[in-house]
Amino acid sequence: MPVEERPSGKAFPRTGPRAWTGLPPSPRHLHRSGPHTLAVSLPKNWVERHALSRGSVVWLCGQEDGRLAVDPFGSGPAPRFRERVLRVEEAHFSEPEVLARTVFGAYVVGYDRIELADGKGFDRDRQKEVARVARSLVGLQVVYLDRHLIALQSFVDPRRHTIPQILARAGLVVTEMTQLLSRAMETQGRIPLEELREMESEADRLYALTLRQLMLAHQDSGLAGLLDVSEPPDLLGSRVVGKVLEEIADLLFRAGSALGDGLEGREIPPRLRRDLCSHLEALRAMVTDASRSLLREDSALAHRVLRSQEEAQRSLRQTELALARARLPRRQTASLAMFAWGMGTARHLCGTIAEVALNQSIRSTGSVRSAPSEGRERS
Repeated sequence: MPVEERPSGKAFPRTGPRAWTGLPPSPRHLHRSGPHTLAVSLPKNWVERHALSRGSVVWLCGQEDGRLAVDPFGSGPAPRFRERVLRVEEAHFSEPEVLARTVFGAYVVGYDRIELADGKGFDRDRQKEVARVARSLVGLQVVYLDRHLIALQSFVDPRRHTIPQILARAGLVVTEMTQLLSRAMETQGRIPLEELREMESEADRLYALTLRQLMLAHQDSGLAGLLDVSEPPDLLGSRVVGKVLEEIADLLFRAGSALGDGLEGREIPPRLRRDLCSHLEALRAMVTDASRSLLREDSALAHRVLRSQEEAQRSLRQTELALARARLPRRQTASLAMFAWGMGTARHLCGTIAEVALNQSIRSTGSVRSAPSEGRERS
């Protein structure tokens, strides 16, 4: 399968710096910020004028006379962004899923335009599969379609979606799924499977966008700074967290389907229902704490999640015993056991996010705060 990449040389538009000559020359001392790095502070009035804060990105532009200019708008000799085009030509794509995997992979590795060509022509099923996978990816659309050529274009501006923002949204999707299941369990009402399916699909889209952003950041250090993943450990940790959140969303959807079978026209003993609801509440709290520990680099919250992870297996065993004592119909017992297993697995996965958050906290701050005791109120 020959593959051709065609750069177009098109760059993202950039705005130039505002003219300002109100800062007189002033001496500044260099200070050490790392084993092999020296740093210098920026004047406060210059920082405030350009609305900069911690985490903002500035460009360092070398001048011909040896001077180094600081540009807050990236109008200096920054790396040029270019459109990446992937053209795949094949005599015949025999399976629609081959097209789906090709499009997904090209999107994830950062191609802006994907062209699929088949001299023998695409049948209706394969055209529909390409359209389906395009709808499942953020910002990807079919822009040209005929019997022999399908062209897709990504309209995602990679500078506008930071990795912390994407992961925070994925965590919120998972939290909303737990709340839907909690309401259904408490009222023993209908399980909102369509809403859960849409949320699970949203988690999939966010994971694919996370992968794409990380791939682009790996190729461009300037973009990596804008996306808040400027070091290799950030890239690795963010990919792990994105995958864990996507897996938890999938577990919640499958658990909801199993719960629907367990609730269908049947009553659950109140004590067992409270036990199952406690799993959902614990998972919701763990996802919230894990997400906050990651965003804030808070080692205390990470420790709290890891402690809850250790408790998950014990509470799962208690639920299994409660199910055995309830002596419900066999099909209902199996459905509720599958639901409980999904909750226990999801809670275990939250510990992985906490481990990443703990590692990032230690790496960036060099300090570790102990986890709050059980008696202290949750923040």
